[in-house]
Amino acid sequence: MIEEIENITLQEMFLLPNDKLISYYRLLRFLNTKNIYNNIKIDSILMLPFKDIVQIKKLAAVQTYQSITAMFEGVFNVSSKKQARIKILDYFPCLNFILDGIERINELEATRLASEPKEDLIIAGVEILNQYGVLTTIDALAGGDILKWREIECMSWQLVFTKLCMDKDKAEIQDNYVEIIKNKNK
Repeated sequence: MIEEIENITLQEMFLLPNDKLISYYRLLRFLNTKNIYNNIKIDSILMLPFKDIVQIKKLAAVQTYQSITAMFEGVFNVSSKKQARIKILDYFPCLNFILDGIERINELEATRLASEPKEDLIIAGVEILNQYGVLTTIDALAGGDILKWREIECMSWQLVFTKLCMDKDKAEIQDNYVEIIKNKNK
């Protein structure tokens, strides 16, 4: 099958019938990742700016031709027009690097940051904040100072993630401490 796809460009692949496109896509996702394209090397997706990761995650969830080329452009700075002419065997190792990185980020966030809100917070209506999405996180990290939002967005995803993990751990320790003191005073 590799012989029949080795000369196909990205644009040509997305013009194929849907069943063939899906078949090729699944096969190409098995290619080893590559973190360099056109002399642009990305050491780790985790080190990209937080705002870029937020955008790439949204695009990765859709995976259309437009979203894939937008992700690639955001990471490797190659216009969608130029991407259209790239051979898919050259393209997909770099795309796999991006997609695998986003999968890793999603796993890390689900493992370390996901938690059910406490019953009192649910009663108070904490779900109302869900409508603001990532802005709630940015605002918390900025200490409520809207003038610091851009600074947070420009920090690496890994730095933001580490701070969120640290804050979560501190909150759990504080909750445990309060519970210990409460039990001692009974």
